[in-house]
Amino acid sequence: MKITSGTFGIKGSAFIGGGRLHVESSKKGSYKPEEIRRVEAGEVSDRQFSLGRALMGAAFLGLLLALVAGPLGFLAGVVLGALGGFASEKHNSAEIEFVDGNSVRLICTDRALHKLIKFKG
Repeated sequence: MKITSGTFGIKGSAFIGGGRLHVESSKKGSYKPEEIRRVEAGEVSDRQFSLGRALMGAAFLGLLLALVAGPLGFLAGVVLGALGGFASEKHNSAEIEFVDGNSVRLICTDRALHKLIKFKG
């Protein structure tokens, strides 16, 4: 699980092993299930621009609309194709608060999120 924010920093990882949740970042911690005050699951969206997707879309739509509407269609296709380069991805997130006052926000796979919730009990 990837750390995105919290009192441990903005980079690092966390994993469950040996009956404990291990957090490794700027500072480290290892917690038993009873040392976790709260686990809150959610979903975050990540919107990114992909140059490759924009170029492919611009080329395809530009050529397609050029056949239908000539040079003006080509320009419209290029613009619409370039706008298609924006993509949104959704990720599972978990916000964990520990009894010692530390907290961490993680990006998790479905499996890791279920394992984390089950770990907390």
